[in-house]
Amino acid sequence: MEKEIFKDARVRKAVAHAVNRQEIVQFVMKGQADVSHGFLHPLVAGASTKEQMRPFMADFELDKSRQLLTEAGWTPGASGMRQKDGKPLSANLYVFTELHERIVTPVQAQLRQVGFDLQLKRLEAAAFTSATRAGSTTRASCR
Repeated sequence: MEKEIFKDARVRKAVAHAVNRQEIVQFVMKGQADVSHGFLHPLVAGASTKEQMRPFMADFELDKSRQLLTEAGWTPGASGMRQKDGKPLSANLYVFTELHERIVTPVQAQLRQVGFDLQLKRLEAAAFTSATRAGSTTRASCR
C-alpha cells in the first residue's frame, strides 16, 4: 500500500465493511448489475465462485467498521472525521469517467459515516495515469 493509513489491515477491513455494495447496485446501477463477489466477473475464465470468495468479502457493517478504526487508533474528531496523532483519516481516489464517479460518490458518503474522509478527484485518462504512476497519493481506479 502506498498510503501510510492503509498499511494497517484493520483500516482496510474497516473500509470494506463501510461500503454498501448492494446499495450501489440498486441505486446507482438501477439494479442492472450484480453485487461484486470477487475481482473478476463470474463469466471470465478462471474467476472464483461466489462461494470461494465469501471468506474474503466483507459484509456491510458500519459498527464493525467503526470498531476496527477505533482499534487501529483512529478516534473521531470534533467534525466526526477520525484522526490519529494529529493526522486526518483521509485519502484521495482518482476516477476518470462519469460512471466511475457515479459509482464511488456513494462510497465517499458511506465512508464519511464512519469518519473516513475520501476525496474524489476526476481526471482525464492521461492525467489519471500520470497521477497514479507518480505514487504520491492513494492509487485507485474503478475499471
